[in-house]
Amino acid sequence: YFKEKGLDALFHLFTNGPGWRKYRSAIQKELMDPSAVKGYLPGMARAAANASKGAVFCADEMDQFNARAMFDMFAMLQLGRLMNTADPTTPADADDAAMCQTLLSATDMVIPIVQRPQEGLAYFLGLKTPMYRQMEQGFDVCFHRAMYLINNFIERDKTGELTEMEESSYVKQVIKNRGRDVKEGELTELLAALMVASVDTTSSLINWILINLARNPAVQEKLHAELSDKLKGESIASLRDKSLREELPYLHAVIRESHRLTPSVFVASVKKVGSEIDVAGYRLPEGTVVALNLNAMQNDPSIVPDVSEFKPERWASEQVSGRKGTDGEVIDHQIVSNPFSVGSRKCPGARVAHNEVVCFVAQLVQDWKFEPHPEDPSWQTHIDDVPYHQGVVSQPSPMPKFKISPRV
Repeated sequence: YFKEKGLDALFHLFTNGPGWRKYRSAIQKELMDPSAVKGYLPGMARAAANASKGAVFCADEMDQFNARAMFDMFAMLQLGRLMNTADPTTPADADDAAMCQTLLSATDMVIPIVQRPQEGLAYFLGLKTPMYRQMEQGFDVCFHRAMYLINNFIERDKTGELTEMEESSYVKQVIKNRGRDVKEGELTELLAALMVASVDTTSSLINWILINLARNPAVQEKLHAELSDKLKGESIASLRDKSLREELPYLHAVIRESHRLTPSVFVASVKKVGSEIDVAGYRLPEGTVVALNLNAMQNDPSIVPDVSEFKPERWASEQVSGRKGTDGEVIDHQIVSNPFSVGSRKCPGARVAHNEVVCFVAQLVQDWKFEPHPEDPSWQTHIDDVPYHQGVVSQPSPMPKFKISPRV
């Protein structure tokens, strides 16, 4: 898709070699530097608070709501603007909300297209299937809107029209630090891609977390108690100068347990074997493509006790220490525990995405109580049987309906 559309910078971002390094370096510093990421927290928290107000109006479409909320939060740090698409009672640009909805539909088709043999045959013959055309049209809409927003920002920067919030945004810092080897058009492509990628990846994590919290009310109440004690009604930004993981250990345990039981990404890493190797008695010839299956590993009853139960307590420090030296310690390895992968090829927005999830879950659970909707029969199924669709990420499909009540 990127190659056909002439989006060469994005095409190289998904390859290897000098092109990948050049374009990756152009966007990653301001997304991965811990101090820079913490600097985005106040804006993200403000966007999260605004978005949370709309949750009660979206109980029947929480997947759409969460996608819009993630767009709002990322746009705030990226552009320094409050988009307000998540709360239906707040005026917002209809094109932004439409982009979020279109993107969810387009990304849902990516993996099915990759897996269907007829799609590969059609590509080889230079043809486009109806599914590919539908995906293509969806991405066209999303990239057109994202590039418009980025280009508008760049032009207003040139004329000195940026607001104070926009001056401290991620895009402004990237523009300021852009090297001569990256052209303005290429930078626009990369920044637009980050905006597009910010919607479904993090929203899928939120979707599964809310499902797990609604199915486990005792866990939800324990989490609410921690948030009330530590935040006292304030946002995550009040802990900006502290370690979020140390201050809110149970929140992080809830996020980790949701990633174990209902991962948004089933495959964390895909590598091609450089030379013939032996792995546990299996011979892998040179060129073999190897994928790490997170779902199977983290839900193996031989290494995970009470494997089908949602137990955030299993991630307490003493539990992690107790697994050392056993087969179960594999689930504590960073490549298994991090939904955004690790190493040089990990998601460049991993730190930001993690903070978005922490920030928004904290805001939602402080503001609302989430329960299964009594008239939605899908809540009666076991968590293993909740239907999902595997697009770029795993999304509940359909998203169950919630009963949402305000916290007093």
